[in-house]
Amino acid sequence: MSSTRKPPHSSSFLFLVVALSFCLLISFSHLVSSACPDAAVYWGQHGDTDEGTLTQVCDSKLYKIVILKELIVKDDASFSLNLANHCGTSENPCSTLKDSIKHCQDLGIKVFISIGLDVASPKPPSEDVTLTLAKNLINDFFSNNPDGLLGSVTLDGLDIEEIPDSTHIHWPNLVTFLSDKSIIDTKIPISISPQCVYPDTLLEPVLKTGYVDYLWVEFFENNPTCIYTKEKPKVFFDAWSTWTMSYPSITVFLGLTANKGIPGYIDPDTVKNDILPKISTSSNYGGVAIFDRYEDVKNNYTPRLCDNDNDGGFIRTVIARA
Repeated sequence: MSSTRKPPHSSSFLFLVVALSFCLLISFSHLVSSACPDAAVYWGQHGDTDEGTLTQVCDSKLYKIVILKELIVKDDASFSLNLANHCGTSENPCSTLKDSIKHCQDLGIKVFISIGLDVASPKPPSEDVTLTLAKNLINDFFSNNPDGLLGSVTLDGLDIEEIPDSTHIHWPNLVTFLSDKSIIDTKIPISISPQCVYPDTLLEPVLKTGYVDYLWVEFFENNPTCIYTKEKPKVFFDAWSTWTMSYPSITVFLGLTANKGIPGYIDPDTVKNDILPKISTSSNYGGVAIFDRYEDVKNNYTPRLCDNDNDGGFIRTVIARA
């Protein structure tokens, strides 16, 4: 007498489906977690309650680069840190950020320091002090000096956001010195943030040195010839192409304001769906640069750039049907 094969037990089948679904979830988890664009962000001009501590910023895992804003450089090559009320008092010196900086770096997040210029030096020098400034920057921020303004740290780069005309500090020479092996063993990565109008006349001489590594091109403010509008998107994409093609060896980030009140603001959905898919095809596309962390938190901007559509919905459907 022939035997009749019994159908698989329904509970066993359910177990197999759930197990398979779990494996799929693990497999897709990397795709889900890496669905945010690489981002740089400016931090340091608001308090801990407004933009979070540096540790909190890095623990958010939203950013690949955090730019400390800012270092006030005077025309005599002296400088001081202005990081709002994050630090800077006798009770809370900025050297207390050392552990947070190292924590960020341990997470694989780069930490840059950004230069702002105060030209009102008390005693302007009579000659070029650019080399002195370069050596002072190296000593304070790039040599693990325990007496540095941020303690014993070696930061990952120097950012030059804006450079007004200066008689005694020559910015092209500065970035050249910071790449000179007779002055420093390892080149210091340099970033600058030009306006989207090409060329940025103030920053162009710095770019021509060949020592700039990152561009955060600011596609906002009143620049109708290059900011994005849904009516005339071509001017934006043409400007992006001009920057990326003009400097193919430099990693270019799309500079975005997270402040809805600033001209050139682009809502995150438009950035994610209409802009990033097109500009990310550029060979030297790096990601997005957010101005700044306070507005980013206030408007929940960078999290909305993340692609959360691939959130395991297929897997949940399989489990539900099982």
